[in-house]
Amino acid sequence: MHFRKITALSNSKIRGALEIKKRRKKHSPHAFLLEGPHLIEMYLQSRCKPVTEFRLAKVFLTADFLRKKSGQKLLKDLSHETDEIFEVTNTILSQISDTETPQGIIAVGSYRSPALSDLRLKEIPLLVVIDQIQDPGNLGTIIRTADACGSDGIILFPGTCDVFTPKTIRATAGSIFNIPVVNTDLNTLKDWAQKKRISIAVAAARAALSVYTTDLTQPLAVVFGSEAHGVSTRIRQASSLSLHIPIYGKAESLNVASAAAVVLYETLRQRNRVL
Repeated sequence: MHFRKITALSNSKIRGALEIKKRRKKHSPHAFLLEGPHLIEMYLQSRCKPVTEFRLAKVFLTADFLRKKSGQKLLKDLSHETDEIFEVTNTILSQISDTETPQGIIAVGSYRSPALSDLRLKEIPLLVVIDQIQDPGNLGTIIRTADACGSDGIILFPGTCDVFTPKTIRATAGSIFNIPVVNTDLNTLKDWAQKKRISIAVAAARAALSVYTTDLTQPLAVVFGSEAHGVSTRIRQASSLSLHIPIYGKAESLNVASAAAVVLYETLRQRNRVL
């Protein structure tokens, strides 16, 4: 297989990839980088391509990656997605890379964020709502947990960190391509949830109801708030349930990603017991 070679950082295609890495405002907010063979394979196997319209635009790889048998197999699959495949130097790839040890291949992708109406809901929906979480690692971990629990979708409110930064994508371990991510606001969610008969619940440290003693088998959209301030007052007032996780030791609270795992798996446990 023949590849065009790029040896200069000044090349327009390399400059475009660097723009995406830096997430500059003038670049399309719907473009992202995929780094390493695992994430690219997860992208190719995506279960929610029809909902979130993922597209592969370009691939950059090194000569070292080309020598690997696993690399050749992956490239065969990639050739069905795009003909924009370029061999670059290790120096160029390291500039595009967001990690200390690049894995020899980086892809440029794009997506269309779906609307709430695009979501394909199960009979008893479970949605995860993110309110202004700032840490990419926390956001990515929650998305990974939501995927593991079979959630119907992730809903992001304004003020939440960018879901398609390299760090967030890595933290999802590829789950970003298995579960649709919707960007919306509280009023839109409230109207849609009311029509779908989905209750809005919030996870809050000082909530009255314990997650273990509350019926979570109803259709739910569970809101997890920012690391510093939790769920906003406005969202709490709009919710029909407010849940806390009991703390038995001396810790003041749980990390938001840990809290999400507890709440989502307790919800799953209750539903599996009933259904």
